[in-house]
Amino acid sequence: MHQHIEIAITGSGSLATEVMHALARASKEPISVALLGRDMDRLAELARSAAAIAETDLQIVPIVIDWSDDALIKQTIVELRPQVLVHTASLQSPWSLNQNNQWSDLVKSAGFGFTVPLQAVLTIKIARAIADESPDTFLINGCYPDAVNRILSANRLKVSGGIGNVAILAALLWSGLPVTTKQGRRLRLIAHHAQLAGVVEGRETRLHAWLDEEPIHDIANDWFRNVRLQPNLNNVAGEAAVPLLFALSGRGPSWLGHSPGPMGLPGGYPVIAGAGGVELDLPAEITVDEAKAKNMTAGLADGVLIKDNGEVVLPESTRHALQRFMSGSVDDFMTWQASEVEAKAAHLLALRESLSSKLVLP
Repeated sequence: MHQHIEIAITGSGSLATEVMHALARASKEPISVALLGRDMDRLAELARSAAAIAETDLQIVPIVIDWSDDALIKQTIVELRPQVLVHTASLQSPWSLNQNNQWSDLVKSAGFGFTVPLQAVLTIKIARAIADESPDTFLINGCYPDAVNRILSANRLKVSGGIGNVAILAALLWSGLPVTTKQGRRLRLIAHHAQLAGVVEGRETRLHAWLDEEPIHDIANDWFRNVRLQPNLNNVAGEAAVPLLFALSGRGPSWLGHSPGPMGLPGGYPVIAGAGGVELDLPAEITVDEAKAKNMTAGLADGVLIKDNGEVVLPESTRHALQRFMSGSVDDFMTWQASEVEAKAAHLLALRESLSSKLVLP
């Protein structure tokens, strides 16, 4: 194969579709994209739909990969050597957690952070392949990057950033601010996936926002308090991802925006992205450690804390939920190391298999 690919996208679900379609709409010059996934029919359909809306020629290469075959994944990365890879494939779709079964009930009770091993395990496969075979590729993760990118970093795997979450909140807030207020100014937002979930669910949450160096925390929180959002905001995530991908691939100028999990940090931050990578762009009044602490605190609402030493801790309030559904001791899930993520994912897959067939009785 050995072809020059600018952007690779793993997965063929909702987020991958929105990113691919946004790239197709935004590209004014020919661009090469590889679509990697398990189902050739879905990949081919996504390639066709993207080509149909594009205003320029797209070189879209659909490639079937087997997530159980690490050698094949590495071979694919060797042959493509993409400038940027956007990862959107996980072992747990958030959209399947609304079913009336005990697995969905467990995750709802314990928090979405409980599923972090299932969000991380395929990302780790991609990150390892990039580290071994194409270290100049920028990895941008779309699977719960606020927490998963911490897992990658703790395993000494490089990740440049993520898409969605804080970028969605920033795009929505920017659209809601008066033109006279925001004109010529730069929005800076610090926020976690848990806070996006809180806004969607109508729960009280506390975001931290600035216009340039001016704090607008109250304005931002008042706006989100009064807005009603649909659960699936992948269309917003896809649009917000494009300038980041263009900046990293050298197709566009440096980009001032927002990214979750930049350089393996918890939660989301304002960033500057360019051909050299992603850097933080915090307001002068807040340090990296302070911003990080705010996101780690906010992330507790997801039911998970990932420490700098790679220790993954579930809050004690989670114990009762786990005891309801898990046989034996739950201590192995209350605290574990990021290096154990694949073993934890295997355990959760077996647990999900058992609980998914069991209805929640009224």
